[in-house]
Amino acid sequence: MGFKRHRFFAPAGVLFLFCGSAFADIAFSTTGANAGTGNVEAAQAMFDLVGTTLTVTLTNTATAADIEKKFQPADILTAVFFGTTKIDATPETASLTAGSKEVNANGTAYTGSQPLGGEWAYKGGFSPGITDPAGGPKLVNGISSSGLNIFSDGNFGCTNGKNGTCQTLGGQEWGIVPNSFVPKTGTNVKSPLERDSVTFVLSVGQGFKLSSINNVVFQYGTSTSEFSMQGVNTADVTPEPSYLFVLGPCLAALIFRRIRRKSELTEQAQAEPDQGVSVVPEA
Repeated sequence: MGFKRHRFFAPAGVLFLFCGSAFADIAFSTTGANAGTGNVEAAQAMFDLVGTTLTVTLTNTATAADIEKKFQPADILTAVFFGTTKIDATPETASLTAGSKEVNANGTAYTGSQPLGGEWAYKGGFSPGITDPAGGPKLVNGISSSGLNIFSDGNFGCTNGKNGTCQTLGGQEWGIVPNSFVPKTGTNVKSPLERDSVTFVLSVGQGFKLSSINNVVFQYGTSTSEFSMQGVNTADVTPEPSYLFVLGPCLAALIFRRIRRKSELTEQAQAEPDQGVSVVPEA
């Protein structure tokens, strides 16, 4: 009654594909001196994929020590660009990452009712694309709070039409400032702003892979001619804990099925001892 590996791993492979498809994450981060403002900028973009749901967490990670000069609009993180081929994605929601806040330029809390998703937009496959500061192919997908001559209206879960909440993307407002942002040190900074992280949820097709996000550029200010930085891949594509959590029940179901089948065959053999053909329980 040996263990037949091919009879186990064939269905196991099917279950792996069915129960644990596309669970992964990848991160890009960078830091660099902004010659236009005299401050040091720092940012991170985390891409999480679970099934067909892509979550992008964009964070301004600059510290108080980085902001040595007066904070200016060109210090505001307004966009992230990624991927050298078109990504077909549907923007769903935009929300503050846990622990982040919406603030006005004077330091008070933003109390308006305009939804965040109406002030940020996703666009994929635009032309001619964004030039990577380090060279290489142009990036053709992005998420932005500023028009940058690329984006039009916000499209993360907002509504169009009369009295709609999808707003035409304009300048610096709704961009991301660091957690250390001190309003009184800023100049010409407008409200409201996000301090210090925003999370975006998009729906992607079954065939989407994180490997298509092969490069990232962080954009500051209200023009693509202003300061930008190339992101560095700081985390390889890896299974998430949720991936392993899902695989556990899948494997358990497979093992239970094999044990049950073996038991059934054994009972059948015992119930039919007079037949000339012996029944060997399936491993």
